[in-house]
Amino acid sequence: MIGKCPYCQQLIGTVNVQPIDAYEGTKTWKAGVFTCPNCSSILNVSIDEGHRAQWIVDQIKDALSS
Repeated sequence: MIGKCPYCQQLIGTVNVQPIDAYEGTKTWKAGVFTCPNCSSILNVSIDEGHRAQWIVDQIKDALSS
């Protein structure tokens, strides 16, 4: 699927993805930043749902073992 970058207005069929850490208070989440291949503007940032799901499981296990 081809879309248009809202910043440079160029047509894009792919995006660049780079892993990053996202911070919320003292919690660090694994995430990805999606950028335009033409102008490098950030199009989206998304938290790794698998990493977040594992964190939730770990929290439940900790709560049950306390």
